[in-house]
Amino acid sequence: MKRKDLLSDEFLKQFKTGEDLYGFLAQLQNRGLEKMLEGELDAHLGYDKHEKTTKTNARNGFIIRK
Repeated sequence: MKRKDLLSDEFLKQFKTGEDLYGFLAQLQNRGLEKMLEGELDAHLGYDKHEKTTKTNARNGFIIRK
């Protein structure tokens, strides 16, 4: 899907005021930052969220003792 298609005229018509648009942009920024941080954590830990691992460096801070 092209970026141009994501912001079609039909989509943009839902914003009636500047406040509507700014609210949407704030949500978009928050979700984008969350996903970027999750990706950074995945790369740092070497596994995706909810993926089982035997490594001691777990997301919840729990250390698996052998």
